[in-house]
Amino acid sequence: MKIAQILTIAAAGLAPWSVVAREAEPKSGDHLRRAQGNSGNGGGNGNGNGGGGNIKRKAKNECLVVLSDKQYEDHHEEEQPVECEMQGEDLNGTKYKMVKIKGIPPGYVKLNNIESGSTTIFADGSDIDDDNYELTIPNGAQIQLGNRGNGNGYGNRKGNGFSNAENEGDDFYNANSGRRLAQLGAKSLLVVRFEIQDATTTSSETALSDSIFGTSGDPVNLKSQYARCSYNQFTFEMATDTSHDRGALIGDDGVYTMNMPTMSIKDAAGVGVDSSVIRNAAATQGAEEFGKALSDVADYTMFCLPPGTASGWIAYAYVNHWLSVYNDRWCEYPSAQMHEVGHNLGLAHAGEATAAYGDQSGMMGYSYSSDDSPKMCFNGPKTYQLGWFPAYHVDLSSSTSDFNWDGNLVGFAEKANAVVGVDKMIIRIQDEVANQDIYVHFNRQLSFNSETYEGGNQVMVATRQGGGTFYSASTLVAKLGDLGKYSYPNFRGSGKPLIIEVLSMDLTTGRANVAVIFDPVEPTPAPVSPTPAPVEATPAPVVATPAPVSPTPAPVEATPAPVSPTPAPVEATPAPVPPTAAPNPDCDNDGICEEGEDCNNCPNDCGQRTNGQKYCCVGGACDDDRCNSVKDGHEWICAADTTPPVGSCGDGKCQEGEDCNNCSDDCRSQKNNSGAGRFCCVGGACDDSRCNAYNWECEAPSTSQSSCNMNSICEEGEDCNSCPNDCNGKNFCCAGGALGDCSGKFCNKSFGGIDWICVN
Repeated sequence: MKIAQILTIAAAGLAPWSVVAREAEPKSGDHLRRAQGNSGNGGGNGNGNGGGGNIKRKAKNECLVVLSDKQYEDHHEEEQPVECEMQGEDLNGTKYKMVKIKGIPPGYVKLNNIESGSTTIFADGSDIDDDNYELTIPNGAQIQLGNRGNGNGYGNRKGNGFSNAENEGDDFYNANSGRRLAQLGAKSLLVVRFEIQDATTTSSETALSDSIFGTSGDPVNLKSQYARCSYNQFTFEMATDTSHDRGALIGDDGVYTMNMPTMSIKDAAGVGVDSSVIRNAAATQGAEEFGKALSDVADYTMFCLPPGTASGWIAYAYVNHWLSVYNDRWCEYPSAQMHEVGHNLGLAHAGEATAAYGDQSGMMGYSYSSDDSPKMCFNGPKTYQLGWFPAYHVDLSSSTSDFNWDGNLVGFAEKANAVVGVDKMIIRIQDEVANQDIYVHFNRQLSFNSETYEGGNQVMVATRQGGGTFYSASTLVAKLGDLGKYSYPNFRGSGKPLIIEVLSMDLTTGRANVAVIFDPVEPTPAPVSPTPAPVEATPAPVVATPAPVSPTPAPVEATPAPVSPTPAPVEATPAPVPPTAAPNPDCDNDGICEEGEDCNNCPNDCGQRTNGQKYCCVGGACDDDRCNSVKDGHEWICAADTTPPVGSCGDGKCQEGEDCNNCSDDCRSQKNNSGAGRFCCVGGACDDSRCNAYNWECEAPSTSQSSCNMNSICEEGEDCNSCPNDCNGKNFCCAGGALGDCSGKFCNKSFGGIDWICVN
């Protein structure tokens, strides 16, 4: 039989399984070429009499676009290829096929708002290369985009080169399947390990089942942490196998071992192959073995590939999809599990500053090589997107017409203590002008969130692209302690800041009282000094208006205004008839709350709050940070007698002789974290950029402390306790010099943007 005839039959779904499976396998060294060549022996053409060429065929159907996000050991970011799931006739008789798309113009995906798992693509004249799992779009072809719809087909093809989202503005993901629904209910999960020609997944089925489902008592795993973080609203169960006649392929542990005897982890030159080579072959083979695509076997599937593939990757997953892929032992680590399955659920990365994974308060930041830690959940933007706690959301937008709010925030880990209708968990503030959302939540550090690596027991402020529920990265912009304050500039293009302020924090009750303050109206200006004071300019009853200097009533013509040397004219407008309190001679309306002034007798200088968490500023006793703030467009400055002199603890600068332990008011730290997330700023050694973040000032002279020089090298006399910036530690402690063992890979590694070097 000719190969051409085999392909024709395969298109009709009638080809023998063995022939179709070989046609679907990718090349990986000579052993695959030989296998494919054997299927062509006797045919004379087709695969080239024993393995040389391959056959390309024209695409007939739209394919479903899928995008992936991959983590690397050194945390660099790398644009991943655009891939596509074949449909209909283009499956070529197989149950499943994913191919890499070649020929898409640069920037096309972003420009056209292509959504992974929803957008379809087609271009006339495109070639499918079955051997290399590629779809090539010819130069100059018109690319047609469509939308998958509601799960019942892949129609809606459009010939204008744009997706169905073309005219939807900020809401470009709400067509059909666009905006993500809340992630709720019980989901089945299949775990696949591999035995191939020259490598095997390190962990056994039993070990993987325990690390992912907790079947042997593992305390922290994918199943337990998703259940705890969602309060059992979103859970994972082991996949079962009862729907075909070949006998059960999945044991009672939810894990399936796939044997691929002709597949090799290395190519002909002995170099590790790209993970996609094994992944694509496995997805195709798995569909054939189960008699249906793996997406129909379970809601989600994890591939635990053997060690030895190329590129130094940790794990990756497809967005809004069923598949996540792990580099060997990373399949066992809960942070990697939750992170990658988070991508499957539509969650993007959580960053801080310029680090895409830098927000270590939740699982969409960095992943950690630990089997039983960390115990933490997701940050505010991600939890809002998952839709687990809508009754505890606050949404402030143009539709609410008011961006001012104050109330209690409760951490995710203390939902059981929250009162519906009173307590809240997440504040979402929409800046429609900037197309950006601002999220505020209380990162309570206890229970299943007890090992959050950043911002424990602090109020967190993060931003992301407006819209709330589609795939978009978030950025951590502020971590606020008790009385902390963050100013979001030019809110809604008003030229005015939006203020987020922690009015109080009580870890005993587990509540942070938070205020959101925005007033776009210009404040009434304070009286200008040259203006004659109306009270002194009008004859006043002696008993009601004593002269400001003397108890003797002053002559009308001679009384000087208290804020101006210019005599008040007699002809001025008469004062109001109702008697008022005498003016405060110390209130000079200069915008500074000084000795003798307070919010009652000098409200233009001394700030106050009359609702919610009430306070009144008093000059000369400005111990409350709220008396030095920006409110309603007015900048309050409170001059206190207790203001520390420059150069001492409390002056707002971390200087020589100060550190986060003896002067926490000036020197920034993060002590709640473990490992690379911990740091302690030391005045005189401010080499770490985190010590000059979020309006903290760390002043370093040319010399530095000998006990901890913060040079990212763990040296003699330094360890993870005395010098956490130099000596990394997580469930262990690195120590420089003879005291420590610097040979381990954990004490010499790159992590969180810092290269740790341990010197013996």
